[in-house]
Amino acid sequence: MKINDLMLGFLLLLFCTIGLLYTNLTFPMQDDGMPGPASFPNVIFSLLTLCSLILIVRCLLSRKKVPAIAFPNLDLMGAVSIIVLLLFILSYIFYSEEIGFIPLSLCIVFFLSLWLKVNWKVCLISAVITTAVIYLVFVKILLVPLPMGIINI
Repeated sequence: MKINDLMLGFLLLLFCTIGLLYTNLTFPMQDDGMPGPASFPNVIFSLLTLCSLILIVRCLLSRKKVPAIAFPNLDLMGAVSIIVLLLFILSYIFYSEEIGFIPLSLCIVFFLSLWLKVNWKVCLISAVITTAVIYLVFVKILLVPLPMGIINI
């Protein structure tokens, strides 16, 4: 699927505007002049806003006639692959608390790799390595708690 740069720029601009409004209205303010919890999201949203404006201006200056959304070479298998990926994402969203990050991540990476017709041994190795790296980075380095579910490490 290809999205026109003008449409993508406007969607990104809308996303950034909503993100900036949400961040500034809901995050607490720091009274001591130090950067608060809203600082990093504001920087990211501001940079994304700048990028979206550049994308919009570039598209308007090029004056090419491009369809808003195009689906080049999307066959039935491609559409099914998109649906399978969305189902795995939804399964993580809805079942990560009960099952846990580690077993669910192992299964998702393994079965998505199998779906892409990768050798099962490579699927298993990549699932273990990917899950371990994500776990170590988020839990041990960034101190972000991931749902443990049925496993308590």
